[in-house]
Amino acid sequence: MAGVLAVLLAAGAIGWISRRMITKPVEQIEDFSRRVAGGDYSTRLEGSFKFELGQLADHLRDMVEAFKRGLGFSRGLQSSLTTACLFMDRHEKLTFVNQEYLDLFGKPGKPEDYQGMTLAELFYGDANKETVAGKAMSRNRSFRDMEMETKAQDGSEVFVRYDVAPCRIWTATSSALSPCSTT
Repeated sequence: MAGVLAVLLAAGAIGWISRRMITKPVEQIEDFSRRVAGGDYSTRLEGSFKFELGQLADHLRDMVEAFKRGLGFSRGLQSSLTTACLFMDRHEKLTFVNQEYLDLFGKPGKPEDYQGMTLAELFYGDANKETVAGKAMSRNRSFRDMEMETKAQDGSEVFVRYDVAPCRIWTATSSALSPCSTT
């Protein structure tokens, strides 16, 4: 009977130590990574981690800080642009358009109202229309000093000189083209 009790106590102690040293820290790291993946970049990975989990936690903290610096630089650069500008993904869906662009072409609303819309939808109201940005990506070349005469949404005439260039977005395994357009 004493042997069974000793085995049960040992199993309980092992379970408690395992929970404290492995399961709980892994849950904290998982929760942190889930919050960052969900866009909460202000979150912190709190806690004291030991052994390999400590190294993993340190690497995750470093990675998130580097990501936040890069993202902050990119967002700061975008928000400081004073000329009409937009960025799209490789499917020509808007990932950024500034208020100056919307104002130039008399588009109502705020830039975030246009996120995910294609450039052709924004500009022509027809998602199937070909755009210079699409040509820039498919041909992997820039178009500079383009001129266009068009009408703003309110009917006023707009004369624009613009450049379109595919931007390379670098990742660890590849680069993807995304057009950048300034007016």
